[in-house]
Formats: sequence, C-alpha cells, structure tokens
Amino acid sequence: MFDNLHGWGAKSVLWTGTFFILAAAVLAILVVVPRLRSRKTLEIEAGRNFIYFGHLQFWNPADLEDALKQQEILPILSHQLVNMSKIAWRKHRFVQLSFVLAAVGGVFVFIAGIAT
Repeated sequence: MFDNLHGWGAKSVLWTGTFFILAAAVLAILVVVPRLRSRKTLEIEAGRNFIYFGHLQFWNPADLEDALKQQEILPILSHQLVNMSKIAWRKHRFVQLSFVLAAVGGVFVFIAGIAT
C-alpha cells in the first residue's frame, strides 16, 4: 500500500505517523516495566521498612513477626501508599499518552495511505 508513496511530503507524513506509533509503544512498555530499586539501597532500608516486597526479602519470618507486633505500622504504611500512588499515577499518565500518540500516529499513517 505504501510502496506507491511519491514525494517528500507523503513520505514525511508516513514517517511522522510511524514515529508517533513507536513513541506510543515505548510509553506502553514503560507502563509494564517494574520499578525496582537497587539491591544495596533495599538492604540499607530493610531494617526499618517491611511493607515493600523488596525490603521483605531481607527479613526472616520471626524478626518480621516481632517488628509487626512492636513497631508502629501506620507511618511505614502511609509512606509506602504515597510512593506507590505516585508510581501508579505516572504509569497511568503513560498509558493515556500512549493512547493519544497511537491515535495521532494512526491518523498520520491513514493520511499517508489515502494520499497514494
């Protein structure tokens, strides 16, 4: 279909659409890429944090049980909830933007297709 494109204008419309679609794909990939912290940072923080799964790997079950009984959980939980909501919000915005870029790219590719 696009092999009949002639001229710089029609080809640039196709390449612009392709760029938008690829940018949308990159944003979609960023949504599903896990947000993990470095092992060294997790080890340092694990002694006072026990909500995030990255910290929990450094705990043994008996020590974790004691910490959950003795320490105030609310500040740690509140901190983790705020951090997770920021990550979720950023990923939500990436999804929104990927949809917009994919739609715009699709329109450009469609225009290039009907211009042949």
